Amino acid sequence: MNEYFKNESPTYTNEYTSFFEGKNLILFMAESFSGYAVDKDLTPTLYKLVNNGFHFTNFYTPTILSTIGGEFQELTGLYPVLRCLSYYWRKGSNYYPYGLATVFKEKEYTTYAYHNSSYTFQDRNVYLKSLGFDNFLAGGNGLQERMSCKWPAEDSEMIDVTYEDYISDEHFFAYYVTVSGHKSYSMSSRFGKKYKDLLNDLDYSSTVKAYIATQIELDRALESLLNHLSENGRLEDTVIALVADHYPYGLTSEQMSELAGKEIDSTIEINRNSFILYNAAMETTTIDKVASSIDVLPTMLNLFGIEYDSRLIIGKDLLAPGEGLAMFGDRSWVSDSGVYYAKKHRFYANKELNNEEEYVSFMNDRVANRILMSEDIMEQDYYSYVFGK
Repeated sequence: MNEYFKNESPTYTNEYTSFFEGKNLILFMAESFSGYAVDKDLTPTLYKLVNNGFHFTNFYTPTILSTIGGEFQELTGLYPVLRCLSYYWRKGSNYYPYGLATVFKEKEYTTYAYHNSSYTFQDRNVYLKSLGFDNFLAGGNGLQERMSCKWPAEDSEMIDVTYEDYISDEHFFAYYVTVSGHKSYSMSSRFGKKYKDLLNDLDYSSTVKAYIATQIELDRALESLLNHLSENGRLEDTVIALVADHYPYGLTSEQMSELAGKEIDSTIEINRNSFILYNAAMETTTIDKVASSIDVLPTMLNLFGIEYDSRLIIGKDLLAPGEGLAMFGDRSWVSDSGVYYAKKHRFYANKELNNEEEYVSFMNDRVANRILMSEDIMEQDYYSYVFGK
């Protein structure tokens, strides 16, 4: 491992280093969010946030090990392996020097985490603490005293009953885990009924309409958040970031194609998504580089001016120079040069390559090594070893 990381090419400081330094951060892990559902009329706030700030055109949320796998990617910059999540992540026994709450507390930010369902689900109360989240409020440990956490709880209500915790703090970081987008999708569900009038005339099947209803709820939560920030004079000094845990796998592949308005494959394009990274004071910047959920952590660290050793995180700063890479559960991958389907052993280049066979072999090795190193980092508690903890 030492030899591997010593020979890794680091990402260096770049034009976006410290771009958001001193600003506040509100980060979401949005349950089953899909960029395919974003609509200018139905979800205007999501549409605004996706298409302004940093606008990412080639972002993916690889669906690996469900919700916990998506959250692990987002918060650690590592590839999720089931055994490691079960034995190390969920027990909170490993050391994470770049845990977001930890590094923001070192910058004298107040830090908070919220979830409008059970606080013990998949041991979230344990592993969030290992990342520095001391103030975690959810159903069962206090949030239920402010709102109904009965399934499925409303994301908009969660925002309304929590924003006052941090809105007056000099510097704050708040992390939200939503539930509104969770399967199953039915027009007789809470959100199907709540937004029925907006859905009646849509040319979608009933199940897809019901899914869209959950995204309208997420949209209203974000609208409420922006309003609270604006009313309190905190909008321009706050960054909003949002990543899905996975695509809405409560929909079939056919229903996902219906939602997307085109035929999409069930390996890669089904995982194509939007990454919201928005600040009201910045100009819109389009980023075409391929990226995925594991790139969120290093990107945040660089944007907020937090020093870190980029070799030690498997994900990479997606605003830095260099080729992007997104890795999927079956070891398929997407790069800036093309798409590789592992089960078919087929590569589809999107530009001319000097030696395609050599390139594919190199990239397959890179994917295999990054997955192996992610596993070893967890299994060996490698950060503890490196930092002498």
